Amino acid sequence: WKSESSITLFFLQEAASPGESLRSGGSAVLRLLGALLLTCCGGGLGALSAEKLRKTRDLSRQTSELLRQFSYAVRGQSAEFFELIEILRQGGRFPLLTFVKDLPAEFTPSVDILSLWRKAAFEQEGASCEQRQVLAQIGDAFSATEGESVLRTLSVLEERSDLLEKQAQDRLEKCGKLYRSLGVLFGAMAGILVI
Repeated sequence: WKSESSITLFFLQEAASPGESLRSGGSAVLRLLGALLLTCCGGGLGALSAEKLRKTRDLSRQTSELLRQFSYAVRGQSAEFFELIEILRQGGRFPLLTFVKDLPAEFTPSVDILSLWRKAAFEQEGASCEQRQVLAQIGDAFSATEGESVLRTLSVLEERSDLLEKQAQDRLEKCGKLYRSLGVLFGAMAGILVI
């Protein structure tokens, strides 16, 4: 086989039995293209599943980093919760923490920021239930009046977030490759059934 057209001609001749015209071989080419398309779709679905695991891990990583930054700001600058929200909003360092966009732009004494934070945290897209709880409890930490109590709570939440990150990393390493491989495998299987 010296060219691509000889391969196509081979498939066309194989599909046509002695009494049929070569035009019926076009259906064999369509079946082959359908099989390739199904294989690619299966591989794409597997890759998307693996990407979802990666985003879950990255969200946990950003939550841990956020908790470290909040602890530093409370310890070093005695920052208030409103100031921390503004830092979080302006920084651009936490692109996956999209729930902050749901918080009001300006805060007044009549605004219950802690309940708004909790509500927004539970609506964080792409987060697991445990990650949402950690995010919501950040607001609960600032309901305490003593700085040391806030720091202790942030430290506990940071440990939980680090544990969630490690679990997500393990899940990504174990299941990510599996999802990609199974996607291609099931796509190829469906493609073979089409042929």
